[in-house]
Amino acid sequence: MRRLLLCCNSRHPSPSITLFQIQIFVSCDNVTGHVIALNLRCSFLYGTFPSNSTLFFLRNLQSLNLAWNDFRDSKIPSEISEFTRLKHLDISSSGFSGQVPAEIAHLSKLVSLNLSNSDLILETTLRNLVHNLSELRELVLPGVNMTSVNPRFFMNLSSSLTTLDLWRSALRGNFPNSIFRFPNLKRFSLGGKGNLTIDLPSSNWSSPLQRLHLGDMDCGRRLRESVGDLKSLQSLSLGCNWEGSIPASIGNLSQLTYLSLSYNNLSGQIPPSLANLTQLTSLGLSNNQFSGPFLASICNLRQLTSLFLYSNNLSGQIPSSLANLTQLTFVNLANNQFSGPIPASIGNLRQLTLLYLYSNNLSGQIPSSLANLTQLTFLDLSYNLLNGTLPPWIFTLPLLEYLYLNHNQFQGQINQLLQNSLISLDLSNNRFQGSIPNSIANLVNLSYLDLSSNHFSDLVELDMFSALQNLETIFLSDNNLSLRMNVTANFTLPKLIHVSFSSCNLSEFPNFIRHSNGLQSLVLSKNSIHGNIPEWICENDDLEILDLSHNNLIGKIPNCLPRSLSVLNLQANYFDGNILPSGFPEDCGLLNLNLHGNQMDGLLPRSLVNCRMLEILDVGNNNISDTFPHWLESLPDLQVLVLRSNKFHGSVQSTKESPSFPKLRVLDLSSNDFLGPLPLRYMENFKAMMDSHGDDGSPEYMKGILTVFSSIHLSNNKFEGEIPDVIGKLSSLKGLNLSHNNLTGHIPPSLGNLTNMEWLDLSSNELTGKIPDELVSLTQLSVLNLSNNHLVGRIPLGNQFNTFGNGSYEGNVGLCGIPLSKSCDGIGTPPSSFQEKDELWRFGWRVVVLGYGCGVFQAFDFRTTLRNEPFLQLFHFLYVYPLTVSLSWKRNPFVRVELRKDDADVHKQPLKAMYPREPGLSLQKWAHTQVAVGAGVGCYHDEIKVSLPAVWTPLRHLIFTFFHVDLQMKLEAPKPVSSMRSPKPVVIGYAALPLSTHAQYATAFMFVIFCFVSFLDDLLTYFICSATGVIGMVVHGYFPGLCCGYLDDINIVTLEDVVEEIVGEIFDENDSKEEIQKKIGFIVMRAEGVYDVEANSSIYLPSEDLNTKMPEEHQYETVSGFLCKGFGYIPKASESIKVVLERDNQDDDDDDKHDEDGSNHQDVKVSNI
Repeated sequence: MRRLLLCCNSRHPSPSITLFQIQIFVSCDNVTGHVIALNLRCSFLYGTFPSNSTLFFLRNLQSLNLAWNDFRDSKIPSEISEFTRLKHLDISSSGFSGQVPAEIAHLSKLVSLNLSNSDLILETTLRNLVHNLSELRELVLPGVNMTSVNPRFFMNLSSSLTTLDLWRSALRGNFPNSIFRFPNLKRFSLGGKGNLTIDLPSSNWSSPLQRLHLGDMDCGRRLRESVGDLKSLQSLSLGCNWEGSIPASIGNLSQLTYLSLSYNNLSGQIPPSLANLTQLTSLGLSNNQFSGPFLASICNLRQLTSLFLYSNNLSGQIPSSLANLTQLTFVNLANNQFSGPIPASIGNLRQLTLLYLYSNNLSGQIPSSLANLTQLTFLDLSYNLLNGTLPPWIFTLPLLEYLYLNHNQFQGQINQLLQNSLISLDLSNNRFQGSIPNSIANLVNLSYLDLSSNHFSDLVELDMFSALQNLETIFLSDNNLSLRMNVTANFTLPKLIHVSFSSCNLSEFPNFIRHSNGLQSLVLSKNSIHGNIPEWICENDDLEILDLSHNNLIGKIPNCLPRSLSVLNLQANYFDGNILPSGFPEDCGLLNLNLHGNQMDGLLPRSLVNCRMLEILDVGNNNISDTFPHWLESLPDLQVLVLRSNKFHGSVQSTKESPSFPKLRVLDLSSNDFLGPLPLRYMENFKAMMDSHGDDGSPEYMKGILTVFSSIHLSNNKFEGEIPDVIGKLSSLKGLNLSHNNLTGHIPPSLGNLTNMEWLDLSSNELTGKIPDELVSLTQLSVLNLSNNHLVGRIPLGNQFNTFGNGSYEGNVGLCGIPLSKSCDGIGTPPSSFQEKDELWRFGWRVVVLGYGCGVFQAFDFRTTLRNEPFLQLFHFLYVYPLTVSLSWKRNPFVRVELRKDDADVHKQPLKAMYPREPGLSLQKWAHTQVAVGAGVGCYHDEIKVSLPAVWTPLRHLIFTFFHVDLQMKLEAPKPVSSMRSPKPVVIGYAALPLSTHAQYATAFMFVIFCFVSFLDDLLTYFICSATGVIGMVVHGYFPGLCCGYLDDINIVTLEDVVEEIVGEIFDENDSKEEIQKKIGFIVMRAEGVYDVEANSSIYLPSEDLNTKMPEEHQYETVSGFLCKGFGYIPKASESIKVVLERDNQDDDDDDKHDEDGSNHQDVKVSNI
């Protein structure tokens, strides 16, 4: 500082001096030589600012700038009042903190004051500052704490004020709109952390206002037309959660260069008047509800450098005229509904550095013209329907650092990777195949690599990644890879943080991971790793997520596991012994503990109470022998508790008066030895289950689970007594299973309050009385099982009750009415009593596997209706129309899939779908309304299965259209035919599957934290007991063995998937000709005049072989269809029906064997095989 003074006193003022490569700007008075201006901005000054600094010797300073240094939470010295001539003071972003000294108000000549972005408190000083600084023109206070400041204080500022910046200042209350009448105000920013409101004037704005920024506050419901009066505005940013449309008057702001209306709830179409803003360089309309096509007139704003329209509902194609905006450097159109190809003209935007088009419905290939974007650093095309091979030029863009192509339909092999500037590469969830190229070693700057969920194959030597020393994240899960570590390889990846090698055919722990001391997440699930958990895992103090589930690990769970763990998933292994004998540490930070499906025994460790943040505890399917863990009541955040299939015993009654388990949403105690009454006191305190809107404060990985699976499972225990009425208050419940207990009394009518209920199972108890009519109000109910109780009276009708079949009520001999054959006036044959369980299931499978033609599920038929009729009017049973393909039609047919969100308008564009990844299959449009799966490629599939993206627009229906070709043709030419038109396919039916409207999304490391442990049983009950037409069920994530994994896709599990898990492979077209012929129908004579006829035989077969003319109607074409129509329902084994059959035309001498009408009576009996 002394050196600066000498320079000035020599009357040779220096505009700048460089000291130690730091440039300091100094201004001196030409007459006196005094230093009058000192600019130390960004001078890398650090340390405590001393109150006796020689800086205070510069008493003649008029301007002082200390911004962007680091004074380490220093206080502003009170000696600052020594600068009595100071006009400009800027100490922003310099690390000052604490109370602003009152002495700053003595600087009465201040014209501008900038205290922004510091941890300063201005509350006690502001009154004097406003009163004394009468010449103040610019007051800049973003980030300064003014929680207790009355906004009205600012109205005492000088009328000469030109700039007032109060962004993120934590002000509260109502800010007077008279601020807009300050005659010289040019720049005004307000908003931030507090509960702040302001009423925008309808007129009398400050006419010279050039910059107006308002955000994170309440500015009224709608943006006023009067904003168009601000003719001098150059920069406008408004984020006030406004509704409605953008006023057309905004087009009057012809001087505007910056416009941001992002983060509102604005809707409608983007107004054409925006085209008047020809000076605009930046336009932001993101995070609103704008709809309709891309506004073409935007493409006339030739000065635009930034265009942000992401997170709206914009649709149609991206216009090729976007290329007119040749100055664009940033384009973000992500998270809309744009469709069609990426316009090739985008390649003309040579200045483009950032291009975001993710989460749309874009299709086709990446245009080759994008190779011209040599300035591009960020390209994100993920979550679309793009296809084709990956163009090799994409890895030659010289500045490209971030490339995201995940969740598309790209296929083929990846060629040479020559781009060494890449920092992040995500190709996951595509159809890439072949080997991972060795040239990946060229990507030496790579930090993030995700190749998961593709068809990559072959052996991968992990040392191919040894050159990637900057790698922090590597995901290779869910391919056909076999990862191996060369025994002589000895490398480390020192920066590694996240590893996911799920389903990679590993047989041992990768050795290179042991030296990655900064590892935070390690996922090695669904492999064949054997042995014990290695000790080196215990040495990683940063590990937060450890998933070793679905392996062959044995032994004890180590006591030394890192205390840093928040997620520990060891399910489906062979761990035994007590759970962590040494106990959980006092500072346990676990959020999710999953030990499901091991061989753990002993007691549940009481030290679990040390895990105060625990949200999910799943110890199901072990050998734990203990009483109910009442002590878990003290865990305030527990939301999922699964104890099923163990040896827990005793009562589940709470002895505490204080609330217990207030956040619990999933409780599964099934298949234990609990006894006594149902846990009434606990149910009274399930506050989270009483909230039907869910907990908005839940972490992302919990939200989807808690909204879908809020449920109580207490089945297969020894509970007794009545069902408490309080269950009717648990309004968020999706499922309730109290089956196979000893419950008595009536079904409480309060269950009718559970309007979110989707499945209800009270079967195999001792319940009495009538089925409450209140249950009819459960309009979401898709599964109902009240079988094997002592219920009486008429079955209620209406809503979902019109769709449930016999299976929901059997074993209650006192019930009557639809769908039972027993009418309530005593007419009709009562249903047979409940049979042996094995026999029932056996016949159930026969109906399920062979009886789809009998109307097991509801379906659509469009052929006799007008194209614009709502689909909801078209429900009826599939057996009404012919079905002849061996009744295993759902395995053999062609299928096209249509996703609808508007039932009334069939001309709307289709929504996107994804088919199981098979080479050569692509999604194409079918006419104008459908997406065809395998269109033009006649393909037979073992399973009809469709995979939907994890994030999708809420839908109403997933519609299947089924075709088949002649069976004989399939036997003679089992290979797929070349075209859907040759031979011409025959429509055999339509099926609708309702989809959830809950949008789900999960990022990497977000785990499914709950699944139905006996998922087969639950799905089986769902399919068998539901008469709503379910042929498949939407489930979340990958279910190895039909259990849980990750939330990366929404999948459809069909009934056949469940059947095959239990009974093994079902015959299909891949079996021998003899087996197929056996399956498609046969007749065996048991005795004279007694024949066994296969249920799925053609109705013409008995006519030909038995010389009997079977009744032929358009409603059926199989024997099973004939029987279903005759009974009026799906018959059970041992039921019989008398029908009148006509003889085929015979000689007259046989006439005496018939009745006069040429017919005879035959008994038809249903039996098992």
